[in-house]
Amino acid sequence: NASVDGVASAGEIDAGRLAGEALNELDGASVRVTTIGAGAEADELVLSTLARRGGGSYFAFTPGRSVRSLALAALSAQYGAALEDAKLSLPAGLSDAQPRELPAVRAGDELIVVARMDDHVTGEVVLKGKVGGEEYEQRYPIDLEVTGAKGNSFVPRLWAEAKIADLTLADAAANMERIVELSKEPRALSRFTSLLVLE
Repeated sequence: NASVDGVASAGEIDAGRLAGEALNELDGASVRVTTIGAGAEADELVLSTLARRGGGSYFAFTPGRSVRSLALAALSAQYGAALEDAKLSLPAGLSDAQPRELPAVRAGDELIVVARMDDHVTGEVVLKGKVGGEEYEQRYPIDLEVTGAKGNSFVPRLWAEAKIADLTLADAAANMERIVELSKEPRALSRFTSLLVLE
């Protein structure tokens, strides 16, 4: 079990390499990594990546949340049953799904997956993995149409944020131009851009 918070300020600071190096130290050890981000300065991208790749969960210590409820959630994540080695198959017409690596999914967890889509998509979303060492599979039929409704205006930003996180973890410096481009149109924040609000 591991609990981490804060931002790397010395040594390796690239998000993807930092997570990789931390998990390499645990290579071969039988552990599940659960991380807790405390305070506004916690690096959510690094902490959630450590947890996802370490088979655990990431929790943010947000204002108003009690230490007790956070501790209980972390214990439940460490020792409760979970869908592990989760894989999601999407029908034709959905592409570039994010996140590419799914975390362990525990009872009550909410997992948001976003993808680019064609005008009309029908078929099945198939979720596979293992629960308690047993094979698990669930199918969800979908029939989706593209719509420009105002209630969906947040969706492009969700996809852009997830894609930016993926590119940042892969190699932030090499992908800087693409990350900045993705952050502009839907106004998604990145490590290379900030949001300017004018009244």
